[in-house]
Amino acid sequence: STGFEIKGYPDFWEEVLTKVSKKGTLKPKEVERLQAMRNVIASIEYKREAEIPIFPEEYLSGDPSELKSQAEPEAPVVQKEDN
Repeated sequence: STGFEIKGYPDFWEEVLTKVSKKGTLKPKEVERLQAMRNVIASIEYKREAEIPIFPEEYLSGDPSELKSQAEPEAPVVQKEDN
């Protein structure tokens, strides 16, 4: 397969967002966005492995069902420990 390696993007952004947060936690909207990113990546990886063309028809037509159908349990909110 060709293209960029994207599996690590959600983890990278989760770490960055947690570090820049004044409370050391992710906001609910950030958790939701990270989960959507993980779902999109899972969909892309599945299509790559199955050799299915990757087109954004579902997203362009406003149908987010592909993202929701692959939803994983919500990621826990990460908190920094106080020193």
